[in-house]
Amino acid sequence: MDAYLMINDIDKITATAPRSRNIEHYIDVTITDNIAGGTFNFSAAPVDSMAYCVEIYQRALAGDYGVVSVCPDDGNYYEWDGSGWALARTHAELEQEADEYKKANLLTLAAEAIAPLQDAVDLAIATDSEKELITAWKKYRVLLMRIDIAQSPDIIWPVVPE
Repeated sequence: MDAYLMINDIDKITATAPRSRNIEHYIDVTITDNIAGGTFNFSAAPVDSMAYCVEIYQRALAGDYGVVSVCPDDGNYYEWDGSGWALARTHAELEQEADEYKKANLLTLAAEAIAPLQDAVDLAIATDSEKELITAWKKYRVLLMRIDIAQSPDIIWPVVPE
């Protein structure tokens, strides 16, 4: 069902659970169409081409739908669970996830650098500089493998070979 058709007549809807991560830019509400019975989440903003969006935002800001629940801003990641903000991941978990991603990307970079150099070595056509470079890349890859992601964010990353 088209959301516009459901909320075009603002008096035929019920808005509940106002919430926002940034109240100056938007307020999310749960809309129930009192005629059709459909329910969906809706983001209302202070500036919008549709007048009903602005009106829902203004009513939510005024407290007509209850107190706007503002997401905590403490460095952790929260998700709306239908009745409140639930901690999804801590700041430390987010940092660890980022470091896992970084490690995987750096290992891929190392593997891609090593492959053609290894081909040159295997074919006995590697130059002295290629032999030095493959040794540096292999050492780099070993150092990456030894990184304990649990030490995030205090990881000392090895320097990428040049």
